[in-house]
Amino acid sequence: MGADTHVPLVEFPDDAVSPSAEKPFDTGDAYSPIDFDSFSRGTLDRFPYVITSRAAWNSQPPPNFKRVKVTPSYVLWKRIGETPEDRHVLLEGTEAAAFAGCASPEVRILLANTGQAGVFPDAVIGQKGDWDNGSVLETDSETSQSLRLPAGSWNLSLQYFSPFDLTLSAPGFSETLEAALDGQRPNTISLGNNGQFWPAGRFESEGGKVEFTVETAGASALQSLSGYDGKAYVGELVAVPAEPHRTVPLSQACDSWIDWYEADEAP
Repeated sequence: MGADTHVPLVEFPDDAVSPSAEKPFDTGDAYSPIDFDSFSRGTLDRFPYVITSRAAWNSQPPPNFKRVKVTPSYVLWKRIGETPEDRHVLLEGTEAAAFAGCASPEVRILLANTGQAGVFPDAVIGQKGDWDNGSVLETDSETSQSLRLPAGSWNLSLQYFSPFDLTLSAPGFSETLEAALDGQRPNTISLGNNGQFWPAGRFESEGGKVEFTVETAGASALQSLSGYDGKAYVGELVAVPAEPHRTVPLSQACDSWIDWYEADEAP
């Protein structure tokens, strides 16, 4: 279509793309997955369109972006105005939101302000280090971890890089995940990079502990003959209730996963 496209990469800076000071691409010990919270207001206002992953564990767009096209993996957004100046995020690190635990005095001070927050339904996060057979998979291998999920419908998101398709399964559930290498950094980069979050299906939980398994297919005849050594890298597995995001007064965001907030004062 002739669009001027730009991709945020730490090792190949793009003058047209600036990270948000509140959620930089480089967090110091890892690279953050990219979503709307990753960019400065000026960057968002510089482009008429933005493409994001369709994963449930992704930040909401600012109100000046309208969803115009969807594929199984991606969402195309069109900007229809200027990005608000007073929209902020907490220190999310490599997540799509930050847990605002009100045991923290700093959080209580922030939530005492007048304003509002966009919050996720309660998320359940399975860490990269929890995979029982490790997080690097060759062909014909698998790794598992368990999440404790209350009864109900859960949208799953998985971080991964893989040159071949994967299968995510659990009792009564199986989802094929397409090969994806989007955003993979060179192996020489020392910081951790667990990949983008990708949609990984909807799971109906009866309540309780659920074991999820990521599997890779066996090598093809050609791969076996050629000594193929491709590997899949998996990161976090996140389950989010299949419910809409909510916008609540800051005073009601205690102990919630805050995606963004607007307040008279920001820390």
